[in-house]
Amino acid sequence: MLDEHDTAVVAVVDTNTARFFVTRFGKLKEVNAPDDPNSKMFRKRAMGGWKQTKYQRNIDNNRDDFSRVIVKDLEELIEKTGAKNLIIAGDEIAATLLQNNLSPQTQEILHTEVLRLDMKTPRLDIKEEVREFLEEIEHADAHSQADKLVGAVRGRGLGVSGVNPTKQALANGQVETLLIDPDTANLDNEAREGLIRLAATTGANVEMVENHEKFAALDGVGGLLRFKI
Repeated sequence: MLDEHDTAVVAVVDTNTARFFVTRFGKLKEVNAPDDPNSKMFRKRAMGGWKQTKYQRNIDNNRDDFSRVIVKDLEELIEKTGAKNLIIAGDEIAATLLQNNLSPQTQEILHTEVLRLDMKTPRLDIKEEVREFLEEIEHADAHSQADKLVGAVRGRGLGVSGVNPTKQALANGQVETLLIDPDTANLDNEAREGLIRLAATTGANVEMVENHEKFAALDGVGGLLRFKI
């Protein structure tokens, strides 16, 4: 469970409508669904009334205004849920406007690739698309962390590898991120669970790293360190 995808917010948008979803622990929930207690706070927005005003703005301004309103709701949702990932899906024009209006802080958790989804896509279909997308993100991030660990170990920096050195570093509270190859022969289930328990009790992150040859050569176990002793 510690290596489940971080909480993500998904915004499916077109130029006059938005649907928000929150995904965590493999579940995807639509915000503003009938049973959602936050529905009044994070409501869907529509532009119909704006387009009927006597002094009609041009369509580009309408779209930009709508995008700013959506960003406000979206960033409130991100703050409320503590989301670490933001995925935007839907219409290309609307997605670009949304991206351009995000705050610098939100830009940091945005995945720039836009999922091509229709506004009327059923929730379960969105869940499957998002699951595959998050798995790709997770795989890339895990490999990036493993690359960083290999470099730290070879450069005698903030990295440790091997079962016993990693266990000791965890016990010392040194480990920022514990990395484990789930296919390594150097850990049985009991030893793996012991390392993960240590990670949980010391506030370390956990990454499962698959199919990384250089990390596997380090016994498939290691940790990125907060500090050295």
